[in-house]
Amino acid sequence: MTRVRKNPLERRREILNCALKLFETEGYRNVSMEDIGRKSGIARTTMYEYFSNKDQVLFALVEEIAEALHSGPGAGDTCLERLEKLAAIYLRKIATNQSLYLLLFQESPALSDELSTKLLTWRREQFLQVVGIAEDAFKSGELRSEIKVEDVGFLFQAVVGQRAGELLMTRQQVNPDEEAHRLVQLLWWGVGSVLPGGPRDPVRIPGS
Repeated sequence: MTRVRKNPLERRREILNCALKLFETEGYRNVSMEDIGRKSGIARTTMYEYFSNKDQVLFALVEEIAEALHSGPGAGDTCLERLEKLAAIYLRKIATNQSLYLLLFQESPALSDELSTKLLTWRREQFLQVVGIAEDAFKSGELRSEIKVEDVGFLFQAVVGQRAGELLMTRQQVNPDEEAHRLVQLLWWGVGSVLPGGPRDPVRIPGS
């Protein structure tokens, strides 16, 4: 029987899928390149034509998610809508890549410096996306004048990030668009000068 030759992209995808399954069941630190090759039905020497070590395998898996977030949300009618779109993208990626996110959380001490740096860079890029939206909101008057744009970035990561962590650990299923809408509406009540129902009343400080 003639052996079917797979193209490099198909073979690479096969390696990544098999590696992720092994990482989930055996633990990242317990899996070797030989294990991945055996699971994929690929000779160890052929494995090294695609990845030089298992860190690169995991790096490639993470890169796929990061690339999906790089583009960010499209332009919305308001900065509030843009924040909702960004939150929905993030929550959707959590929902569709739960196994990988859990792996990164559980195996963080075993990750290489390169991958750890990549994850920090990824988080920083998301932060800057939010800050960029907040800067536009400040210019358009949608952001309260006393709010710093960096604070919006930190608040977004706190509100959306914490909820994403809860969903990840409990494996609770939610509608990403609806959940993003709820979370960002909550966030916006703290920073927006224009609320969903119209302009907000001036902030009153008790005792003033």
